Amino acid sequence: MTSGKLNGMTDNTSDTAFRPAAPPLTAWPAAPAPDTPSAVVTALWARMQARDWSGVAALLAPDAVVDWPVSGERLPDRDAYVAVNAAYPEGWTVHEPHVIAQGSTVVSEVRVDHEEVGTHVAVSFWTVENGLITSGREYWTMPGSDPSPPWRAHHVRPL
Repeated sequence: MTSGKLNGMTDNTSDTAFRPAAPPLTAWPAAPAPDTPSAVVTALWARMQARDWSGVAALLAPDAVVDWPVSGERLPDRDAYVAVNAAYPEGWTVHEPHVIAQGSTVVSEVRVDHEEVGTHVAVSFWTVENGLITSGREYWTMPGSDPSPPWRAHHVRPL
């Protein structure tokens, strides 16, 4: 998660080393052993919710690159991805993702609620090879943050 996802809130990494990991806030069904690409991505989100940062790292290839096109950022390796997510300001809950896989490509959609900021949704495209995530593109947004233009109002209904 990026500080951009929190509408300009900044990371305070100086105290994260001393902050204990929060317990999981959502009870999920037990994920299968990550032996398929979809199971790897499902495990990624479960470990993110559990704040199991070593477990998250174990699912990523050391040279995994993850792009965040909405904020124009690239996380160049596993360590950067884990560090940024571990430093994200607390108060968030990851809800069980919707995961679709075809071969080594996995698409996930997940809702993340934050106590102070509100709800974000991420649609992510992952490549999983030999049981490890080797790359990803995550599109994070807030529902309703891109308002419908007036010209199409008679064609659409609010969600």
